[in-house]
Amino acid sequence: MMFFYARCSPDDKDGPGGRKPVLYVYQSAGTRSEKKVFNPYKKIIGIKSWASIMHEGKIQ
Repeated sequence: MMFFYARCSPDDKDGPGGRKPVLYVYQSAGTRSEKKVFNPYKKIIGIKSWASIMHEGKIQ
């Protein structure tokens, strides 16, 4: 089981103790809002489609 720390540090100047944006990404995975939430991150990481970064082979 994986746990993700999704709260900002108490000293974070923009949102002390608040939720990190990644929490909303995890929450939207597999839901109707997934595309809406995920799509802005394609530009941030410099890709045009999610398929371009998917691995399609045997992992050894």
